[in-house]
Amino acid sequence: VQAGGNRITVQGSAPAGELAAVCKEKGYEAECRVEPRPPPPSLDKEPTQEEKNLFMLRAGALICLVVQNCAQALCMKYSNDESVKTPDGLKYLSTTAVVMGEAAKISASIAIIAYQKGGPMGVVSEVNIEMIQKPVECAKLLIPSILYTIQNNLQFIAIKNLSPAVFQVTSQLKILSTALFTVILLGRVLGGHKWAALVVLTMGCIFVNLDSVSPTAKKDGGNQLLGVICCLCMACTSGLAGVYFEKMLKGAKTSLWIRQIQLGLGGLVIGTFGAYSKDGPAIAENGFFQGYTNFIWFLVCLNSLGGLLVAVVVKYTDNIAKAFAVSISIILSAVISIPLFGTSISGLFFIGTCLVIGSVFLYEALLPFDVKVNVSLCGLVALALYLSPHIG
Repeated sequence: VQAGGNRITVQGSAPAGELAAVCKEKGYEAECRVEPRPPPPSLDKEPTQEEKNLFMLRAGALICLVVQNCAQALCMKYSNDESVKTPDGLKYLSTTAVVMGEAAKISASIAIIAYQKGGPMGVVSEVNIEMIQKPVECAKLLIPSILYTIQNNLQFIAIKNLSPAVFQVTSQLKILSTALFTVILLGRVLGGHKWAALVVLTMGCIFVNLDSVSPTAKKDGGNQLLGVICCLCMACTSGLAGVYFEKMLKGAKTSLWIRQIQLGLGGLVIGTFGAYSKDGPAIAENGFFQGYTNFIWFLVCLNSLGGLLVAVVVKYTDNIAKAFAVSISIILSAVISIPLFGTSISGLFFIGTCLVIGSVFLYEALLPFDVKVNVSLCGLVALALYLSPHIG
């Protein structure tokens, strides 16, 4: 308020009419000026072109990962079918296919770098700067490679000592371990509805996988406790390796494709060692590429494409998004298997599918986390437990 003589200037948010009336009562001249307020910022802000491109990249990578995982599952099932004959009458070795998948992934990464940097000399320069001059950074990528190797060995021990049903159930805990390590290593905060969605997703995957397990399938003998411990450790190593790799991708300026080469080299060495340890006599007798056909080479390329897509998804989204994509691909491949391989689905599979789809909406808060939703989800879980085969 500023007063001078018989004139007063009042600035405030009260209605102009009220201010004028007060001034006249006091014997002052009243001058009311109403200045328009600036409009509030629009809540529906138009996304920039960069934001649109990033959204398209994320959505495209997730869709491609779903399609790739589905295609890979169907192709692997076909390749292991006893009716499929090869020219030499031999089956291909899965251990050698893994090694060739790593080699294909490295080759694809080198080709992409060459395209980006203008030729082979660009690749040499990039490798020199990011790998040869930074040996510590390269060594860090050995950690997920070692973790994945440990995971594969633990899986072998777990399958040996557990029934298929128990193995399928406990192995799905990797979804929750991934979320836990995301909070611990990356410092992310997950709301209650997101944790609930992850639990629902885990239950959905359990029921979908149990649908393919015979209720009479048992493991004779074996150490049940050892198998469960190995399965739990396998879930932890899977989550830790995935989140650690995500942190390496997002925590440095090193390009995605250099990271793929670093990870691939570790996988190539460890995979080759594993191939000769497990299938050394068969390789010595019939060669490294026994049973390989054009279809197997296609499967190898499909596998390497999966590795590249996982890296892109982890780089631009996160491991939790990857878990949702893989879960959806499991359902999609099972549905496609019905006309291709004559398989069938049960009520248990249908309920698991509903849980997986519902978890996506719950995680993205498209589905309200209220009493009705809780009761519906619990009802589906209870019905699935009733329909599920005996576990143990």
